[in-house]
Amino acid sequence: MSKSVLPQGSLILVTGANGSVGGAVSLQILKAGYHLRAVVRNEEKGGYLREGLKAQGYSEESVQVVLVPDMAAPGSLDEALKGCIAIAHVASDVSFGHNPTEVITPTLALLQSVLESAAKTASIKRFVYTSSTGVLPLLDQKVHLTPSSWVSSTIVDKAWSEPYRPENKATIYCASKYLSEKACWDFVRDRKPHFELNVVVPNSHVGAFLHPKLVGSLNGIVWGMWVGDEFAVSVSHMIVGLNGLINLEDSGLLHLAALTQSDVSGERLIGIGEIFTHDDLIDVMAKISPDRKLPPKMGKDCPVAHATVDMERSFELTRRMGKAKWTGVEESVRQLVDSMAPYVQGE
Repeated sequence: MSKSVLPQGSLILVTGANGSVGGAVSLQILKAGYHLRAVVRNEEKGGYLREGLKAQGYSEESVQVVLVPDMAAPGSLDEALKGCIAIAHVASDVSFGHNPTEVITPTLALLQSVLESAAKTASIKRFVYTSSTGVLPLLDQKVHLTPSSWVSSTIVDKAWSEPYRPENKATIYCASKYLSEKACWDFVRDRKPHFELNVVVPNSHVGAFLHPKLVGSLNGIVWGMWVGDEFAVSVSHMIVGLNGLINLEDSGLLHLAALTQSDVSGERLIGIGEIFTHDDLIDVMAKISPDRKLPPKMGKDCPVAHATVDMERSFELTRRMGKAKWTGVEESVRQLVDSMAPYVQGE
């Protein structure tokens, strides 16, 4: 294993720690022997995060949960970053709103605030940003995706095109991630901060929830499909259509490598594991629970993958972190269901 740039027991800050991805990143940080300062915008969710991490064996000795209601406010993270040696900026707008002024504008303000506070904090050695494969060409295109791949910048024009329509919400989300990641690289190029930047570019996260009250992101949509939630079923064709899985544990380990490994600097790490469709997911659910009522399949309207993906670097790093092989779709769905079953009547 390459030497870690972060001493054991040092303090790492995670934004959005109460989300599915932020929780997974936080858990791997703790498992690796670091201390966690988790920044949340909602006090109630912060309490659930404490409960979830305590159930995993981590107490207040290694976990600090800090409430910052408006992280986009300049200087709002200055105090929270004191004493920290690295930051994983996972928090993002996943509302899938269809007004770009309510998604893109605040997302960029949030990122700028986090970058500025990190640049003012001399102890920060690593800054890891959680991007999205929404910044890459789509999997249904005949392309080979590598760490240097980017979707066309026209996605920004499409996101801002008027009138603002609900059917444009996925484009707006992808544009927010595209502009945010570009802003990270521009900040490092122009400002030359003392910290090193790495970016994780993950696709669809599925896996065990840290706490039943912290159900969200695509993992929440998959759970909603399982239990017949009306909203989840209504958006499942659009959101789940064609995706590349990244299990939450695998994502946590990939972020951990980006935070700690001395030979990982200025890199984009793609997170696309097993490629699956909406209908593949329905088949997996039916296999796990044959009598369950599930959403209808897309059938001939289901997209088909044509892209290939260079995952060599990401696979090598997670092997280095102790995971020989990434978890597939079926096992990830089983983990999700098992993590929620004790809290659901009849499961």
